[in-house]
Amino acid sequence: MVKTQEKIKAFSTKYKFDSESVEQKFLLLIEEVGEFAKAARKNIGMKTGEHSHDFNLEEEAADVLYVLADIANKFEIDLDSALNKKLEKFKDRDYK
Repeated sequence: MVKTQEKIKAFSTKYKFDSESVEQKFLLLIEEVGEFAKAARKNIGMKTGEHSHDFNLEEEAADVLYVLADIANKFEIDLDSALNKKLEKFKDRDYK
C-alpha cells in the first residue's frame, strides 16, 4: 500500500489537490462513501433514487481508497503498517 500512497501523493500534488484542507477531504470522503453505498445497493438489486446517476462499484471503491489514502498522507500515516497492526489486534479478539 506504500506504493499506492506514494502514487496518490504524487497525483494530488500534480493536480493541486494537496492544497485542500483536511476538513474538505473528510467531507469528500463522506460523499464518496455515500456513492460507494449507492453503488453497492444498485449491485445487489436495491432501489436507488430515480435521479441518481449510474454508480460503478469498482470506481466508487477506488474513490474511497483515494480520498482515505490522501487523508492518511496528510497525517503521515502508513496505511500498510496501520492495517497490519489492526489485523494483529483482531487476532486477539473472541468473535464467537
